[in-house]
Amino acid sequence: MKRRIRILLLCTAAIPILLLSDSKEYAAAYMTDSDYAENIISVGSAQISIQEDFQPEEPEAGSLIKKEVKVKNTGLSSCYVRAMVLYSDNRAENYFTLDFQADDWVLGTDGYWYYLPQVEPGGETTLLLKNISVSGSYEADFYMPFEIYVYAECMQAAGAADCYDAWK
Repeated sequence: MKRRIRILLLCTAAIPILLLSDSKEYAAAYMTDSDYAENIISVGSAQISIQEDFQPEEPEAGSLIKKEVKVKNTGLSSCYVRAMVLYSDNRAENYFTLDFQADDWVLGTDGYWYYLPQVEPGGETTLLLKNISVSGSYEADFYMPFEIYVYAECMQAAGAADCYDAWK
């Protein structure tokens, strides 16, 4: 009980001291000041689609099969793009070679091809793949059906210094 009385007396004594001191303007301002800020946060839209011009034909030794691959930004934000190209059957590598058109594309140590410039909304990358070369040692008797998988990803460019920074 004595403790409560002491606290009450101290608080009662502190009020006049605060009111008479120079800090009363600050104390009053602190108790009555207010501010308002409206923060609008929006999420970017990074979306891509793989554009392909492929004209399948019967392979012949030493021939080229047209397969043009590029990536289009269908989203609302600029983005960085990377892609991976794989055979469905690794044995096809013995007879078929992918002719990459490496303008602005760099092959990373992780197997992805990185497109160096940003791709603006509605824009496209340069060609990643141009043709499939058929080996001169190819014989129709060795033909095995296979597919070429193209997998592409994008990352919103805002906040990234370059294409490598976007994927860290």
